[in-house]
Formats: sequence, structure tokens, C-alpha cells
Amino acid sequence: MPAILFVEEEKENSQGRADEVEAEQPSFEVFSCANPDAALDLLQQGSFQCVVANFGDNAGKCTDFLRTVREQTPEVLRLALLLPGDDEALVLPEIEVANQTLSHGIPAADLVSALSNALEIAARNVQTPGLNQLLSSFSKLPSAPTLYFDLKALLDDPDSDNRQVARLVSTDPVASARILKLANSAFYGLPRTVTEIDEAVMYLGTGMVSALVLTIHIYNQLPIPGFNIEALLKHGMAISALARQTARQIGCKGQEISAASTAGLLHDMGQLVFLSNLPEDYFPPWIQLVSATRSRAGG
Repeated sequence: MPAILFVEEEKENSQGRADEVEAEQPSFEVFSCANPDAALDLLQQGSFQCVVANFGDNAGKCTDFLRTVREQTPEVLRLALLLPGDDEALVLPEIEVANQTLSHGIPAADLVSALSNALEIAARNVQTPGLNQLLSSFSKLPSAPTLYFDLKALLDDPDSDNRQVARLVSTDPVASARILKLANSAFYGLPRTVTEIDEAVMYLGTGMVSALVLTIHIYNQLPIPGFNIEALLKHGMAISALARQTARQIGCKGQEISAASTAGLLHDMGQLVFLSNLPEDYFPPWIQLVSATRSRAGG
């Protein structure tokens, strides 16, 4: 039974999240602790597979705690919960010391899903020590934006509609501008120029818009000097369009087509993690692979 430690100075809030997770997934053994130093002692006993840090708006203290966890018990999964509204300067340091960063207000079911996925991956990695050591050394890992979780919660509401989705996306001007630009690209082949977010949602579908929000945010989080992120994004869009077309040709319908398109868009996310954490090892081979592919394609 996986053992998870929730750590937060305000014990009442921490216990509330711990209780929600335990109620949602009884197979988890969930504990809570209000004192970071006591939590570090507990982790060193080797009884926990995962720690969830929630320090409210004290991002610096949360960062220091997770960094110490990484130094003392690198085998323990590190998740951070961030309060909505934290600016980018506060969010980025936590990403560098957390295996995954999630919104403070993430629904319990989504938090359980994230924990389950992380624990499953960690269990597989134990069987391959080299891979486990490699992943433990990564310091830069992308996180999903608060807007993505807000969108997911809205889409889970059976009474929501496209207009509500469009209004929510419009609260982020940067994401809105990029989505409109992508929607009007040749990859999606829309019948006319789209100028409003509600039109983009109607043509692309809510699932694709959510995936674009996630993709844009993550690509912007991992700037790599000398690497053309825009080209990688366009490649993802091209694969997305091909996946959508293939799904239609083999008889897929509705959600299946949307899932195929989203998978194509997100398929290169792992490359970003390797490129940003191991640029000297991964960047040159990647460039050689791209050059060879272009040569075979005739330029």
C-alpha cells in the first residue's frame, strides 16, 4: 500500500487535502504533518513513497523544503501544490525541485490520478536503476497551469457549454492569442479566419483547446538557448492533424478522433524534458536526427 505524506504548516488545510485523497482512494495510506523538520525526519525513516508539499503562498519555504527532500531522500516522489495566482517568478523555483507541480485547488479525483500515475511510474523505475537515477537527477520539470485545471473542472460539468469555455480561456490573453494563431494555421484547415475564442472552441473542440492551453504553457516553461521551440510546436501540430485524419479514415468517431489529435499534439513533451535537463547529451543527437530526416525527405 503506497504511503503518502502531506506537509503543510497550516495543519487544518493539510489534513483536509489528505482526508480528501484518502476518501477518494482508500488503497493509499495517507498521513499529514504540520512541521517541515518533523516531516524530513519521517521521510528519512524510509516508510513513504511520496511527499506532497503545500505551503500556501510561501513558495520560497516550499522550495527549500523540497530541495532538502531531494538531497536527503531522492527516491521519494516530490509533489508541490501551488496557490492560484502565484506569479511566474514564484512558480518556476518549485518546478525545479518538484517531480510535479499542481494547482492548490485541484479536485481530489485529479490529485489522486496524478499521485497514482506518479507512483506507477516510480514503481516501474525501481526495476531499472539506471533510469531511476537519471530521472531523479532532473531539475526542470514542466507543470500544468491553473487555467488547465479550471478548464478540466468546467468540462467535467455536464451543464457547461462552449461559451463558458471560451470565457474562461479569454481570461488568459497570452493563451488566447496563441490559440487563435494556431487555429488559423494551415494545420487545422478551418473554412475561414477565426477572430474570436468562442469560434476557435467551436471549430477545434473543447478537448483540443484544453490541450493547446497545456502545450503552450509547458513549451513556454522550458526555454532552451539555441533551440527553436516554435518549430517543435509546429511539428506537434502537424502530427496532431495527421493523427486526426488517420483516426477518421479508420472509422473512429467523436472522442476517439479528439484523443488521437491531442496525443499527436503532446507526443513530443518528453523531448522537452530531456532537452532542458540534458542539453549537452540530448541536443546534438536530436539535431542530427532532424537533419537526417530532412535529408531523406528531400530537404
